[in-house]
Amino acid sequence: MKNFYLFNIVLIMLYACSPSYKTSDSGVQYRIIEDSSSSPNAEPGGMVYMYMKFANETDTFISWKNNPEPMKFEIPRQFPYKGSFEEGLTMLSAGDSAEFRVVNDSLYTKVFGEKTLPKSIKKGGYTTFYVRITNVISRDSVKSLYEKQMKEALEREMQFQLDTTTIAEYLRKRKIKYEKSLDGVYVEIQKKSTGITLQPGDTAKINYAGYLWDGKKFDSNEGKPPVVVILGESSVIKGWVSGLMKMKKGEKAKIYIPSRHAFGPYGNGNEVPPNAKLIYEIEVLK
Repeated sequence: MKNFYLFNIVLIMLYACSPSYKTSDSGVQYRIIEDSSSSPNAEPGGMVYMYMKFANETDTFISWKNNPEPMKFEIPRQFPYKGSFEEGLTMLSAGDSAEFRVVNDSLYTKVFGEKTLPKSIKKGGYTTFYVRITNVISRDSVKSLYEKQMKEALEREMQFQLDTTTIAEYLRKRKIKYEKSLDGVYVEIQKKSTGITLQPGDTAKINYAGYLWDGKKFDSNEGKPPVVVILGESSVIKGWVSGLMKMKKGEKAKIYIPSRHAFGPYGNGNEVPPNAKLIYEIEVLK
């Protein structure tokens, strides 16, 4: 937070003077505001955390306007053009701040994807970027991070397929009739009612009991007031929302929830282990 306010003060001071830019061999126009002399510099394929502002005749973006935390920015392995802002970032390391100036024509057509330069933007004019780098992540670290994320995503998908197969087989063997939501939650209506199926935004008063797959009860509102749920807004597990949207007020049901839509790979305290499939007995009160 301290760095954020200091950087804001620096920007105000910069507006009060006319900066002198240097040009790198590849065409990056830059002005170093603060050189921390730390290492290493950012690199193509790596990532930086930074405060950033850019401005021209029409457009202004301030990264800290709605969030005082540094923004994350991945530097492409190949720069969109010579002298780009992205290339300029590789001149900096953690603690550095700088100002870059890029030609509007290249920025809007090669980075922002505009076919032609917007009429409000001056052809041959400049967009100025002001940045302060707070952290630098190496290319190898970014690669390792993505590999880890891909591995975790694959594991989550395999767990989901295992869960849904187990639930479907359980219901098939017991000849239980059910409805299945689009995201893989199974609902066994035990007491039917008339009326309209619950929709996103509806408010429902609920009595419930939650069970692990082995039948152990781990949660219930027995002896307590009904739980009020606003579908899509309340802080309840996704499996509840998907299941409730198959129910009407006045109905009772069992909802069979894959771990993905329950508490996932982390579980919930000592009561729900990681990757636990759950069964909820739900009553939606009229």
